[in-house]
Amino acid sequence: MATLRLIKPREPGKPRASGRPGETRIRLESLPTPVRAVVRDRSESGITIEAELPWLSIGTVVRVGDGDGVEHAGRVHSFDVEVTSTGSARLLIFATLTAR
Repeated sequence: MATLRLIKPREPGKPRASGRPGETRIRLESLPTPVRAVVRDRSESGITIEAELPWLSIGTVVRVGDGDGVEHAGRVHSFDVEVTSTGSARLLIFATLTAR
């Protein structure tokens, strides 16, 4: 059974330095290419890996079409990840809509 452990986020605006110790590429069988990541913690029985998503950041413009063909625009103000009942990740993106 998988264990979900919450990790305290680092301070906003402090990006990871390239080439730092622990930086690696990981392969997930569900993805066709490796993902750049950083090993945060390692022991004999486990490893904690973090991977940044540079395409998703606070303030990113998001456009969403509804079922009626109307497009809504806004800016990302936060995001989170849930674990589904089948054990996969679900990305939640919260945006503030701009006035039309």
